[in-house]
Amino acid sequence: MVENVFARFAIIPFGATLFEYQPHRRPPVLWQSPQARFDGSKA
Repeated sequence: MVENVFARFAIIPFGATLFEYQPHRRPPVLWQSPQARFDGSKA
């Protein structure tokens, strides 16, 4: 599991985050609005 995360993080640009690269996971509410939390496709 950990190796898969590192592999994904290696292929994505530095400007993108793991949360932005994985739309199937809910982004943290720290930087996402409550509305965006329900609409993950628009994140």
